[in-house]
Amino acid sequence: ASFEKRLRDLKDTQDSIQHLSSWCLSRRAHHKKIVSSWLNVLKQVKIESRLTLFHLANDVIQNSKRKNYEYVDSWGTYLQKATTLVRDEKVKHKILRIFKIWEEREIYNEEFLADLNGLLSVT
Repeated sequence: ASFEKRLRDLKDTQDSIQHLSSWCLSRRAHHKKIVSSWLNVLKQVKIESRLTLFHLANDVIQNSKRKNYEYVDSWGTYLQKATTLVRDEKVKHKILRIFKIWEEREIYNEEFLADLNGLLSVT
């Protein structure tokens, strides 16, 4: 439960995001639990906080890709559901930017990202 509190208290600053990202990376043995808690909190918070949680996911996922950690795949299974929760006009373009970065850095394959882009565009 303390991790969910950390997620709810997360500030939209690089420092705050990187700090929690490091915490997640150092506990990668619990990646499944961490990712499911992330989705759980994402469902409960306001839209601005959802964007912050996506920034956290982005940080963990990119670091995991470099180190070959399991987070890339485990997060992948939750991203479709999560994407349906950030369709708000206020944050949509910022989420699209994250997807674009994932495409450029080949974090996820094109087909999967096309799917996420599609889910984001549904109104």
